[in-house]
Amino acid sequence: IYVFTPKGELRILPKGATAVDFAFDIHSQGGLRTIGAKVNGRIVPLHQKLSSGDQVEIITSKNQSPNADWEKFVATHKARQHIRKFLNEEQRARVAQGREMWQKRLTKAKLHVNEDTLIRFAATTPFGTIGKFYSAIAAADIDIEEYFKRLRDWLRPGNRPAAETEPEESTPVTYMDTSRATTGILIQGRRD
Repeated sequence: IYVFTPKGELRILPKGATAVDFAFDIHSQGGLRTIGAKVNGRIVPLHQKLSSGDQVEIITSKNQSPNADWEKFVATHKARQHIRKFLNEEQRARVAQGREMWQKRLTKAKLHVNEDTLIRFAATTPFGTIGKFYSAIAAADIDIEEYFKRLRDWLRPGNRPAAETEPEESTPVTYMDTSRATTGILIQGRRD
């Protein structure tokens, strides 16, 4: 489709493109800060598809950031890539913030827990992964004190399933290589 800027510059976009695609086509920072759009002088929703001949004006704000829903309606790879990159960076920052908050709580209680143990603990929570656990802490979706108490209970001997507390005994295994016709190779040892 062929659309125009307010100054009359021609922009070529794929069919099904939206105002967000147009904003990213103009400039990536403009796309990230889009809060609204005017098409042919009328304010329209960001998800509205553009038509050939439309004149598009993008409204931006310094306080705006991309929404995860934007990924569902953009048509261009460039827009989708920038939105995904922004959301991933935001997620990494949230995980780092949650990790810092959790470590401060552990330090305050003088409790030293290695990362592997925390990963196993996080797997027992509704979040399933340590990243989602840290992200929930940063977003204040969970009560740190409640999960701190859960961790202390979980760390007490006898509270975890036997598979987590005691290493599995390895069983002796014998392998016989029969690929050689004359002599076989016998390997004895334990399965790891």
